[in-house]
Amino acid sequence: MFYSIIRLSIYKPLITISFVLLISLFCSWKLFQTSLDIFPEFSPKLVVIQTESQGLSAEQVENNVTRPLESYLAAIPNMDYLRSESIAGLSVITLTFKENSDHNVNRQLVLEKLNGVKNILPSNANTPLMMPLASSAATIMTIGFTSEEKNLLDLRTFVDQHISPALLSLNGVADVNVFGGYERQLSIILDKDKLLKYFISLESIIDHIKASNLIVSGSIQTPNQELQIVSNNVIPIEKIREINLLNDNGQYFKLKDIATIKFTAAKQISKASIEATDGIVLMIIGQLNADTVAITKSIDQSLSKLKALIRSNKIELHDQIFRPANYILKSLESILDHLVLGGCLVLIVLIIFMFNLKAALISALSIPISLLLASILTLSTGTSLNIMVIAGLAIALGEVVDDAIIDVENILRRLRENAKLKNPLNTLRVIYKASLEVRGSVIYASLIVMLVFVPLLLLSGLVGRMFAPLGIAYILAIFSSLISALTLTPALSSISFRKYTETKEPFVINLISPLYKKILSYITSFPKLYSIIALLLCSSGIILAPKLNFGFLPDLREGHFMIHTSSITGTSLSETMRIGDNISSKVLQIEGVKTISQWAGRAERGADTFGSHYSEFEVELYDLTGEKEQIVHDKIREVLINTPGISFELNSFLVERVDETSSGFTSPIVIQIFGNSLVNIDIASNKLHQGLLESNLLRDVQLKSVLNKPQINIEFNNKLLAKNNISLNQAKLFINTAIDGFIIDNYYEDVLLIPVVLLYKDKNQIESIDYIKNLVLFNKLGQPIKLKDISEISITKGRYNILHDSGRKVQIITLKPLGGAINSALNEINNIINNINLGDNIYINITGSAIEGNEARKELIIISFLIMIAVLFLVLLAIGNMRNTLLVLINLPFALIGGLIAALMGGGILSIGSVVGFITLFGITLRNSIMLISHYQHLVFKVGLKWNKDTVIKGATERLPSILMTGLVTALAMVPIAFDSDNAGREIMGPMASIIIGGLTSSTILNLLILPAFMLAFGSFNKKS
Repeated sequence: MFYSIIRLSIYKPLITISFVLLISLFCSWKLFQTSLDIFPEFSPKLVVIQTESQGLSAEQVENNVTRPLESYLAAIPNMDYLRSESIAGLSVITLTFKENSDHNVNRQLVLEKLNGVKNILPSNANTPLMMPLASSAATIMTIGFTSEEKNLLDLRTFVDQHISPALLSLNGVADVNVFGGYERQLSIILDKDKLLKYFISLESIIDHIKASNLIVSGSIQTPNQELQIVSNNVIPIEKIREINLLNDNGQYFKLKDIATIKFTAAKQISKASIEATDGIVLMIIGQLNADTVAITKSIDQSLSKLKALIRSNKIELHDQIFRPANYILKSLESILDHLVLGGCLVLIVLIIFMFNLKAALISALSIPISLLLASILTLSTGTSLNIMVIAGLAIALGEVVDDAIIDVENILRRLRENAKLKNPLNTLRVIYKASLEVRGSVIYASLIVMLVFVPLLLLSGLVGRMFAPLGIAYILAIFSSLISALTLTPALSSISFRKYTETKEPFVINLISPLYKKILSYITSFPKLYSIIALLLCSSGIILAPKLNFGFLPDLREGHFMIHTSSITGTSLSETMRIGDNISSKVLQIEGVKTISQWAGRAERGADTFGSHYSEFEVELYDLTGEKEQIVHDKIREVLINTPGISFELNSFLVERVDETSSGFTSPIVIQIFGNSLVNIDIASNKLHQGLLESNLLRDVQLKSVLNKPQINIEFNNKLLAKNNISLNQAKLFINTAIDGFIIDNYYEDVLLIPVVLLYKDKNQIESIDYIKNLVLFNKLGQPIKLKDISEISITKGRYNILHDSGRKVQIITLKPLGGAINSALNEINNIINNINLGDNIYINITGSAIEGNEARKELIIISFLIMIAVLFLVLLAIGNMRNTLLVLINLPFALIGGLIAALMGGGILSIGSVVGFITLFGITLRNSIMLISHYQHLVFKVGLKWNKDTVIKGATERLPSILMTGLVTALAMVPIAFDSDNAGREIMGPMASIIIGGLTSSTILNLLILPAFMLAFGSFNKKS
């Protein structure tokens, strides 16, 4: 088949070129239509369920809401594991499903289960809600609103009425989380003295109000038409005041006689500020597989249409708080600059070495053709055009031209030899034979380069989801370059070199060949000696490997930081915002900071479920270099360290999302402490937490569920309840109504959902423990009774949250390794655990993105070892000799020395991206080794030369141009990335590029000097072998 393809390309070049041109145009058209994203969808298959439970403590939520739901949901098919968090008033359950499951099927299974859970939940628990299916990165954009004219109630109403609906209607937006301001509610505020006068129970008041809001429906038929019966079920506030009530004494009166009815601000569960000014912050969440750039444009267009309305209401829009699209576009621009610069450097090298513009252009043309085709083929697998796909294409940039270089260089060499003959052969015949000569080795070498990347496709978990697209893009780029080398390169060569008569070697080759021959002649005079020296150097280089530390992802230069602060649990929203305003003011003074926003607490239906003590900041930077961005990071960290009374985390957005996706927490290392009781777990956790805090190798150590939240405990006395003629349910209803209010109903006012809330408050009291103790309740006889007369009331310590993992209670400690050194951190953690007596029935599990990265590295090594068997088979097929195959494999570690040195010079942290660099290097080295040995075989078996020193030198000299060119173009294509790697879009590729450049240096030395000597000393080139 390959013979026919090459023959057609050479003898019918216009057909081949036209076909390639059409494919290129189609690929370009498709590429302009594709979506752009930051990372591939790296989140597992999740379903998140939230259940609001007004007035319940964390312990009550756990026992009455979370536990029943966990039991009910435990048997869902394809579920991997389940974790939950119970906080005051909210239960959050996260179900993780198997990788091969379907999102929609999973959600349908959960929905079917949820349809039957209402009966098992307490009356004050709302219906469990399934959160929208969001993208892995989640946040598409963060915006804010402030106003000098409007109060926070009116500002929030404006946002809820005009902004949120407009954003939710956009294609690709999954949800809008709103923080800050006051939501509007219709409050029915009962008067204690009037209740005493008219004597009516709370239950009766609630029933009368609910009855007034019943929907009237039905229809009647007349001889000529059907008439629908309607009634306005949304009662105006004036009519609510006129609702008739009836007490047990048969007395009628109006609701307004015992209550004040008015619109008020609901109790806040969040506050927000922009640049230390109170306001509203909106976090816009993207749908699964959302096109971040396209949705950002849609949001801008939607907000642009509303700007006149916003300005007319004296409201200021802040639309630069956080825009992930900026990082995508900046990264794309950076990578495109690299591709252009790398391509230019490649072309310059080709022109210098080939000394023929046509030959250089033919070789270089394989770059855009291969990358275009690879892009479309990659997108057809279902992935989006993201940074990882572009990274795969970028590191393949120097290699996609290799096959074309080998083909063109061999064609030109054979044409020069043909021109020296007295009776030259037909040039097309020469081009055909020259292409066939390298065809086998080119195919085998390309297959091996593709095969060594297969382990990336087989990785499981988070790392597999993130790096598989990189592997796919790289493999398809090499595949595309092979197709180009077998079709377009011979076709263009047949047109360009039809009348080729040049006999001289290119100038550069003439210049370096004599020197190379002398050096190689000297080395091959003592082949065994230099082979032993090479092996010793290789062994000493391997000693460097243990000095490397391991990481997962490098710091990403997104131009944006996320700050998380946590005060003592129970800290009020106002105090949390006061601390936050102080932090915001100081951070704004740092050079390079553009804007900062803060929110405290949680949004209703929000993905983040935190209490009033918790706060999050978005810090947007000006366009800075990576070095300056790091300086800003360090200064922000200094501000946080010097802020008393808080613990904090400081992350870039994407790294944080990766961490959170892995474990549910925004730290790379998460320690889970399990035991038979929360008391024992707490004791063990506190000991471990203290030990970790004392380590110099760990930072940002935080205990996630602390028993220190102040709470008021009410213990009812059944005898006193009976004595005072009041039931337990009546007492609880009074307390709920007095403290948080009792939601009777909801109604829509335009697009606003307005809750109707019954409140029972004494105007002369403030909310304190004394207010609770002296709270007046009414018994069945209408007699006033103070709460302290029927219960014991005290201040105790409770939990802000209770965590479960697979139904088991768990305590969590999160932390970060100092300097990103994961293996050093893990060794330190294990040493601390082993040196602390944690007690009986306590066991520890360490998880998080850092652990996943570490496990993925081990998995990668195991899979790579298995793939090596297939590689060995292909090398054996290419070389046809087991001894020579083993000699090639034995020499491979020498090629990796340069990569190890480059990794150590780059800080000694080996990320997953760095491992990909070594994989790339492995394939490149094998390619050049196969090409050299295949040429030796050609000289011995086809040309008929004897296997000796002269043949070794001749074969290596003839392969010198292609080995140098392929090595140089690959290295130079990587230089723009490696040289400026600490900037947007190049952070992951930078370590790969450095390792490839370093490894190519030692690899080129191996192929040009060591391998020829090795083959002369130990190789076998006889027909029997």
